[in-house]
Amino acid sequence: MIRAAGRGGAGGAGAYSVRPEEHLLRPSIVTSLFPQLRAGSHAAYRTALGLVVVLLVAMATARLEAPVIAVSALAVPLLFLVYVYEIAPLAEGLAGRTAATFLAGAALGVGWALLLGPVVAGSLLPGLAVPLVTATFLVSAVAVPAAGQVLMLVPVAAARPRRPQRGQALDGFTAGAASALGLTMAATLTELAPLLRAGNFIRGSSVLASITLAVVRGVSLPVVAAAATGYAGAALWSRRARGPVARGPAARGPAAGRPWLARPVAALALALVVQIALGIADDAGLPDGALLAIHLAAAAAALLVLRVGLHHVVGHEQPAAAAAPGQAAAARQLGHRGVLAVLIGGLTAATVVLAVLAVVVPPAPATPCTALRCFAPFGVPPHPPHVYTSAQGWSVQWYPANAVLSQQAPVTSATTYPDQLQLDFTNQADPAEDGQLAFVGAPARGKSAAQIVTALQQANAPNAVPDYVLPGPSVGYVPGHGEAYQTAPNSADGNPVRFEVVITCAIRNQYAICAYAAGPQVNLNSVVTHPTEAKLALSLWGDSDLNGVRWKGQGPPH
Repeated sequence: MIRAAGRGGAGGAGAYSVRPEEHLLRPSIVTSLFPQLRAGSHAAYRTALGLVVVLLVAMATARLEAPVIAVSALAVPLLFLVYVYEIAPLAEGLAGRTAATFLAGAALGVGWALLLGPVVAGSLLPGLAVPLVTATFLVSAVAVPAAGQVLMLVPVAAARPRRPQRGQALDGFTAGAASALGLTMAATLTELAPLLRAGNFIRGSSVLASITLAVVRGVSLPVVAAAATGYAGAALWSRRARGPVARGPAARGPAAGRPWLARPVAALALALVVQIALGIADDAGLPDGALLAIHLAAAAAALLVLRVGLHHVVGHEQPAAAAAPGQAAAARQLGHRGVLAVLIGGLTAATVVLAVLAVVVPPAPATPCTALRCFAPFGVPPHPPHVYTSAQGWSVQWYPANAVLSQQAPVTSATTYPDQLQLDFTNQADPAEDGQLAFVGAPARGKSAAQIVTALQQANAPNAVPDYVLPGPSVGYVPGHGEAYQTAPNSADGNPVRFEVVITCAIRNQYAICAYAAGPQVNLNSVVTHPTEAKLALSLWGDSDLNGVRWKGQGPPH
């Protein structure tokens, strides 16, 4: 394919090899993601990208589920395919190769989302703060993003032996970006489409949470993936020059000084660093505003890495054959109206399809709780309790779930800290019963139980919104304050899961003990025989644990 510039950046040491009229470090999303676009089309693509951002924010603010999913999944991939249509006449077979890598990436994206999306979702449980580096965290924040990045490169690597003899770095960039955008499009649709079962309106989250989800999925995720994988694809497909590199201004530029940036291993390493950094941010339980800022900063960093990487790769590949007369003029130019018409038309069609699905597809049936139908008699379980005693002298008499549930009960595991007991529940037969119940104590320092509840929520589930206030809450039979919250933590990789967080605190002798419970929301009205606001499965077997709390010096349970 014809490059936009000769080797080494003919415009001088600071010129971008791909477009010598621009500085290497110019922050331009259009010329970075669409490097071979004719100058006359730049304004149209800038307008289109601006429209995408406006649509994402507006639809998320209006709480419209189908448009948010459609724009998040399809906008950037559709715009990139329009770009390929415009530049396709510049290279024989480009359209076919791009379509093949795009579809291969999409197929891998569906499998990746189905297999690994639930893994990430499980790690997003807003539990009480514990040490960050755990096996679950390493899998979700490190292994899953790394696996996704490697999968994006599989179609590019598979197509490399069949690249044309005149194939060059920018052909590899196009293949890599197409594969990445196919995967992100399919993964986003696979993970977000189930939200349509709840209807066409977003419920149970703040406006900021909705905007964060839309921008992360619709801007950060595809831009980072396309930039990182496009750079790696360019390095992989480049036919590097043999012998000495160009002399003159180019030889004094960064392309001559740091040739390692033109190697596929360096490109892959940088791509993995960006993806894993975002995975760690997603799993860190940050407030939505901070997470949004990190993702946007990562997108800007990925575009900068792409420009520097392409500059070096193009500067160290063998010279392209001269363009045939009139070849550059053969590139199509749709103009403002054409680009916007395709973008708006495609997004409108996708939105209509998704909106209709939200109407005609019935809500997901309530998951039958295999264990919750098999309760032992309510009250104190007829089993001896386990006893946890904190360093400060307060204690908890607690029971595993199978002490209350007669069969197929969740597995209960206990983790102890000097002033915290953490009970984790997992049920392979029914993930709706998974969750965490933690007990923590600390001096009240003049705060009320309600203030401590709010502080725990803000520290551990900062994006949660209030659901209901618990009637007559108590901890260890000491009256206190309790509230329930709901939250759907945002992530670029995981399935969106709505969690319920229930926090109850009580104070005795100016010492507070709190119970912090979190797990997936479930419809408990299908299990119990009376109406209930509760949406947390473990609330049905955790009462005996809450009643088993004793302050230092307090007598045994009644």
